[in-house]
Amino acid sequence: MDFVQQDWPSEAVKTIIKNTVLGSNGARYRHLKALEQLKKLDNPLYFSLMAKESCLGNITLCQRKDSLYLRYFTFHDRFQASLNSNKREKSRRSPLKEHVSEFLNSLTPEKKQAIYAYIEPDNIRSMNMAKEFGFSPKANIAMFHFSRRFPKESRQFKILTFDEAIPFIRSQYGNQTYYFENPNSGTYAGWFVHDELTLLARFHKGCWEIQSMKGRFGKVLIKALPWLPHINKLITPACHKFLAFDSFVSLNPLVNAKEVNAFLVAALAHFHVHHVMHWVDESSPQSQYLESIRWGLLHRIIGKSEIHLVVKGHANTGPYFIDAMDML
Repeated sequence: MDFVQQDWPSEAVKTIIKNTVLGSNGARYRHLKALEQLKKLDNPLYFSLMAKESCLGNITLCQRKDSLYLRYFTFHDRFQASLNSNKREKSRRSPLKEHVSEFLNSLTPEKKQAIYAYIEPDNIRSMNMAKEFGFSPKANIAMFHFSRRFPKESRQFKILTFDEAIPFIRSQYGNQTYYFENPNSGTYAGWFVHDELTLLARFHKGCWEIQSMKGRFGKVLIKALPWLPHINKLITPACHKFLAFDSFVSLNPLVNAKEVNAFLVAALAHFHVHHVMHWVDESSPQSQYLESIRWGLLHRIIGKSEIHLVVKGHANTGPYFIDAMDML
């Protein structure tokens, strides 16, 4: 078995990524537009694990300043058991796991080079595997859900170009760890008060097939959602279209909470969805806007959750810039 490096995904790699079901411990979902997301990745490198002419798995890394973001870590089902062997099997570590470990170690020869990823803390299998491969938790990233059943459009909501938006975002977030800029990812939008730009953010479109939710009755709940009033307007498991936003900037310290909520509601209406996800490092001084947001029904049901930022190699201190595209 050997890892073969490519600058673009082969058809075999596309098939693996497209069919991958993510999550564990109840929550399971699959990206329905995974191939479209591949076109938006920043400086990707695709490493395919090959045995003769068969592709057994893929590791996709995005090259960023002094770091590599672990975007995909995907293997065929028949190799999952060997990758996720439990502690009792430590003495007879699988050849595949040894091979993957050697490969990851080869990517961080320099002291300042690091590989980072995001893992849900209750995904015990992935957390244990990350630990075996040398990743350590460095920060907790908060996850929120904004939702409205009947979002209203507004003329105050306007689409911005990358060149119009990025100077403000760079000024606010440019010094944060893992900050980077990707002109091909997301749509920038602003909120205008009396023709003056007061708020801006970047929005990303996502689409998941949600197979199960967290909890003991996660599979049953998914089947029941289409029949539950109010909630069925917010979540459509077979093809759940939603937004994610990042890079939130307030340009006027006097802007009130009503304007912040109206901005996010208008984004829902513009993109014809009912749900926005948001990930943020709450230790960031820019995160004060969170207090202004009235998240809505879906957040009251699901609640705030956490994602672990895990790092292999040199780990810079926070606050950390969270690109929502990395979560989709």
